[in-house]
Amino acid sequence: MTRRYLPPHDLLAAIKKLLAFKTSAKAVEVLGQIVDALYQGRPYESIALYLAGGDEMIRQCFRGEAAAHSFALNMGNMSAMVPLKLSTRIIGILEIQGTHGNPISPQDHVMLKQISAMLARYLSTHQGKLLLRKARAKSHAVQAEIQPHKVPQSVRPQKRRAAAGEHSAP
Repeated sequence: MTRRYLPPHDLLAAIKKLLAFKTSAKAVEVLGQIVDALYQGRPYESIALYLAGGDEMIRQCFRGEAAAHSFALNMGNMSAMVPLKLSTRIIGILEIQGTHGNPISPQDHVMLKQISAMLARYLSTHQGKLLLRKARAKSHAVQAEIQPHKVPQSVRPQKRRAAAGEHSAP
């Protein structure tokens, strides 16, 4: 089955409609619909949307080839990534791979920057903020699993003495 691609202005209009539609759908579902629209509407091999979770980006949804679940903010090939920014803060990244290693066209880069601006505005709404909080919480939970809790040095001798039945002098 061959995909039928949309001109960039038609795809922009469809995404604006998705973002403007007031619905009870969860923010992650709306983002998934936008990624679907991009994947179906343009000749991309894969597309992924990541949200900032502290110092790393956490994948929210993707279509096409499997994308990394998360990555550090200072890593990655930025040529196929379009940042989602609120003021100067990067709150997410739209990662796009063209078909068969073809680079993204200049026309698509312009369209993707417009879409990233629309997504950033959406993520500044109540539903979007909840999704960003969840991404941060998920990142913190993963970091807590990776880094074991350390007992402060000052507590360790007291625990050893208490275990040995010794008491510290007041």
